[in-house]
Amino acid sequence: MTVSFVPLESWHFDAIELQDAQRDLRPMLNLADYRRDLLRRSVAFTAIDDGVIAIAGLATAWPGRDVAWSLLSNCGSFRFLAIHRAVQVFLDDRPTRRIEMTVDVSHDSARRWARLLGFQEEGLMQAYTPDGRDAILYARVRHERG
Repeated sequence: MTVSFVPLESWHFDAIELQDAQRDLRPMLNLADYRRDLLRRSVAFTAIDDGVIAIAGLATAWPGRDVAWSLLSNCGSFRFLAIHRAVQVFLDDRPTRRIEMTVDVSHDSARRWARLLGFQEEGLMQAYTPDGRDAILYARVRHERG
């Protein structure tokens, strides 16, 4: 099978089996208000291959600043390469001046992925997660040429 990409729908949140490093996000994803707000503020897509394997999007904080987010399953390297390429194109095509993302400080593969996507580390955010873990802030900044 090949990975296909479709616009995000609410039921995709229920269908994804989150990777171990993101399983603690499930309670938030089950909150109707959180899910509704994420859907309302985001441009997002879902990767499907024999089920939902990834969801990724950009939530607009204000004009010129988006916040990138993703939910991944244990999808395997072949599928992940397709997801990586789709996310890279998605980010490159976005005209936003600043795109930021946060990554749990202990999630080494997500930190590597952030750098592969062109994000630069900006700093440590102490006690950032709902349960008090630290996170790293990353950003991709498109500088105006003048």
